[in-house]
Amino acid sequence: MNTTIRLSDELLAAVDRRAKDLRLTRNRYIEQALERSLRSDTAWSPAFVEELRAASQDRELQRTLAEMRGAIKANRMSKGPPAQ
Repeated sequence: MNTTIRLSDELLAAVDRRAKDLRLTRNRYIEQALERSLRSDTAWSPAFVEELRAASQDRELQRTLAEMRGAIKANRMSKGPPAQ
């Protein structure tokens, strides 16, 4: 499927240099970068999830996690803060 994106001249030049260094086409380099990003950015590490589970036994950590969740919810960009 074809698509169009807009990149600054500087970013495109950097992409082209890196793709050339790796002996890849621009398209393949961008595909690999997006695939890598999707794999790494969509899930928390198992170790982090296990630490969160362990925190359920610690009252101080429970308070810290509650504060963290509150801060995350209050600073969401796509939906805005939740109704109280």
